[in-house]
Amino acid sequence: MSRKTHGMYKSPEHKCWRGMKYRCTNPNSPDYDDYMGRGITVCDSWLESFSNFFNDVGKRPGPGYSLHRIDNDKGYCKENCKWADKYEQDRNRRVTRNPRGRYAPVEPEPWEETGVVF
Repeated sequence: MSRKTHGMYKSPEHKCWRGMKYRCTNPNSPDYDDYMGRGITVCDSWLESFSNFFNDVGKRPGPGYSLHRIDNDKGYCKENCKWADKYEQDRNRRVTRNPRGRYAPVEPEPWEETGVVF
């Protein structure tokens, strides 16, 4: 019996899906504490199959995009995820490490609020 496949195993979308599942479900993941350890889960539909994930989020718009959780305190699901560029991702981080090695909330620069660079 042959197994049906989607033909996307090496795609950026499949790599993203595997990484999401790994960090949210595998206690051996170095990122586990930042994800499953704080309650970030993957919806059953996406855990079940890559095809469900891909049907919900679609093709990645370009190489500079990654999967983005709109509400950083909620899990991975159709309603809370989209592809976003690094700029949008960086603005939605929980914390960032400052030069002294301490963690602090990310505060946007004044020009970032308007999109106008002075």
